[in-house]
Amino acid sequence: MFLADILTAATVVISVVLSVYSFYSIGLALVSLLKGRRNPDAAPRARFAVLIAARNEEAVIGHLVESLTRQHYPRDLFDIIVIPNNCTDRTRHVAEQAGARILMCPFPVRSKGDVLNFALPELSRLERGYDGICVIDADNLVHPDFLAAMNRAYCSGAKAAQGYRDIKNPSDTGISGSYAIHFWLINRFFNRARAKIGLSTPIGGS
Repeated sequence: MFLADILTAATVVISVVLSVYSFYSIGLALVSLLKGRRNPDAAPRARFAVLIAARNEEAVIGHLVESLTRQHYPRDLFDIIVIPNNCTDRTRHVAEQAGARILMCPFPVRSKGDVLNFALPELSRLERGYDGICVIDADNLVHPDFLAAMNRAYCSGAKAAQGYRDIKNPSDTGISGSYAIHFWLINRFFNRARAKIGLSTPIGGS
């Protein structure tokens, strides 16, 4: 009897928690349908360092760097910095040819976090006075207005900003299509809704 009472109480608690979360999710979904605020237009002001940790990314790094060089943002206000690490291919050469600055990691690393822990202190030695740092995966592509949007967020007082995550090949396979739906739902019904009511959104990558 005692065990049955415990199970009943646990079931009630779990049901309440799930109900609260469900109402919260439904509320966010409804908020996402409302017209939201947008960071006001701002003249280019912020200076950005775009950091790209790359390990054997020869096949894709050039496409990313080229998409960054096509930004609708003054070229003297951002640097594209690729940090090759543990590479056995032509990642460094391809990145340089595409227009990136190279920052070599002088010691073996185990993860992207190790690369960033090395790179962030090194930025101060470049004496470029960066206002913001953008971290982008090597296999991504960047919308031409990405840095302009980051500048608007910076000029509006944001301490951190999450870019709109999407997938570049949604129709290739069922898996890529599923990821596209997942990103769309998260962006539309979670991140967008939280931003509209002044809450923070998670910072994430791909």
